[in-house]
Amino acid sequence: AGPCSSSAQKSQTLSARLAAMELEVPADLYGLAIVEPTMLDRKLDGTAMFLVELGRIYGMLAANYFVVLLFMTQLWKMVRESKVADCSGEFLALELGCVFIF
Repeated sequence: AGPCSSSAQKSQTLSARLAAMELEVPADLYGLAIVEPTMLDRKLDGTAMFLVELGRIYGMLAANYFVVLLFMTQLWKMVRESKVADCSGEFLALELGCVFIF
């Protein structure tokens, strides 16, 4: 048993640990924002990739919150002006956007 067997043993141990850590990709943005930061390793991935991924995740969350807030603000304005008393189809794009975003 020389240094090569120790290296092979470490490699097998590492691959077994990685196999045990496999996760399914979350189906939505919120699940991804919870899971991905826990799977990133600054030493293994590098500082640049680590920061880029964190920026991407939190940027996507911020954009999602902004779009939801935008739709909610538009709906609030329309309700305040009593323009959504009926479903006339006048605001079909806004209605469909709300259905598919929320």
